[in-house]
Amino acid sequence: MQKFKNNLLLLALSLATAFSSNATCENPTIVEKHVTTCLSDNFEVNGEIYNFPIDTTITTTSVGSEGCDSITKLHLTVLENGVINKDTTIHIGQMLYGKTFDSVGSYEVSEKFFTEVGCSITTIWRIQVIDCKATTINKDTMICKGQVLFGDTFNTAGLFYVKRLGFNKFGCSTDTVWNVRVPEISVKIFAQDVLNSDKKEKQLDVKINTNGFGSLLIPDYHWEPEISSDDLLNPIVSPTETTTYTIYVDLNNVGGMSDEENGCHVKESITINVDSAVDDILANPSSKDNNYYNLNGQKVVAPESGKVYINNGKKIMYK
Repeated sequence: MQKFKNNLLLLALSLATAFSSNATCENPTIVEKHVTTCLSDNFEVNGEIYNFPIDTTITTTSVGSEGCDSITKLHLTVLENGVINKDTTIHIGQMLYGKTFDSVGSYEVSEKFFTEVGCSITTIWRIQVIDCKATTINKDTMICKGQVLFGDTFNTAGLFYVKRLGFNKFGCSTDTVWNVRVPEISVKIFAQDVLNSDKKEKQLDVKINTNGFGSLLIPDYHWEPEISSDDLLNPIVSPTETTTYTIYVDLNNVGGMSDEENGCHVKESITINVDSAVDDILANPSSKDNNYYNLNGQKVVAPESGKVYINNGKKIMYK
């Protein structure tokens, strides 16, 4: 260390001498020097003391040995030395810098080292040692049948408990118990004649059963073909031909599943048969009496082949 500082002193003296001239030369010689020193060395150039961190280049013209000027470029780096304070928290039984801490409390550990140029730096660790107590965190989630969670596929409805082991940022054991709900959803449709109706109307009665195993489930539903009714779970329909109605029941935003995924989406269908027996089949409709009505009693201007209409009180079908 003392030899290094003596070398710095000699270099500083030579630089001070070299930087003392302002003569000029047509073809100056360029000399580059690199110096790395510490704050505590108080390195001096041209009367200025560099006792602060810096990385700079000092350029000065000086007189060479042959009387011709030369340009000296000093690349100077001043490194910081001193004390650095750091804080950390560990748990009982944990090791730090070769020492095992077996008791709760506050401790200080000093670590001193030297840089390659001899700058001393001391790091003081302020250590807080805590008692590690195992903790358990409870969390809830809901997924659909067939969905994968934590590597397991849940194919059965129910309430399941999944324990996941973990550690907090201090290395203490922290377990998480997941309450996993896989909901059950089913739907049935019943149909009955509407009393005192001459249109052969049917009332559909939909029964949706859900079980969220402790969670309230509010499903969405819609019909295909679309049914216009204020009460979609008890609509009245009057099809003019045999029609199959399908209701789709969805539990949306469960477990982040998209509408295309299975498990939280069910459907049920019912077919309403309409008597299609006809009194006559017309290959060529009569042009003398072209008053045709559909089965709801609405007049039809352009009858279609294969459809059943009322003509002169009879059911007829175009061939």
